[in-house]
Amino acid sequence: MDRQLLRKLAEFEPVDVPVLSIYLDLRPQATGENPAVRSGLVVLKDRLRQVEKTLLPRGPALDSFRRDAQRIQRYIEEHLPASAQGLAIFACADRSLFEVVESAVAFDNEVAVSTVPDLFQLARLVDDYETVVVGVVTSNTARLFVMRAGHMEEKGGLHDDPAHYRQTRGRPPSATRYLRHVANHRSG
Repeated sequence: MDRQLLRKLAEFEPVDVPVLSIYLDLRPQATGENPAVRSGLVVLKDRLRQVEKTLLPRGPALDSFRRDAQRIQRYIEEHLPASAQGLAIFACADRSLFEVVESAVAFDNEVAVSTVPDLFQLARLVDDYETVVVGVVTSNTARLFVMRAGHMEEKGGLHDDPAHYRQTRGRPPSATRYLRHVANHRSG
């Protein structure tokens, strides 16, 4: 997740049909009595029912909303990882908008309906949790960790991908000197 998505959503032109901005806290209940229940999903279901009632009896706004609600439900059932702590969804079927942000940080439960996306919580996430790359390097190994939105993941190294690790005869002189220095340092 980066600033490009935030910019894209900020440039979204107002429309006459509903634009859904959904922020959910997907953490299990704090008491642990019923860990399968995620309060955010309960809030989402209730709020979508309320919004649908306000759009009745018929019209393009209701049709667009129903397509969005179905797509959101399908995404949650089929694609939502169990490890996600927070989820943000921005949807407007008439404008082909469907953006999802899965986060290791919980959002405050909110389901907003407007003519443009509500970006406050997303902007706060982007500002508070910049993407950071950390490298741990020794003379024998190098490990890379990427931290995004409160979630840290180790990335594979050069030895993990044979296409990136090749020793060639045509090394520049500085690379040869560096490798000789490392070999001497290891043996010394």
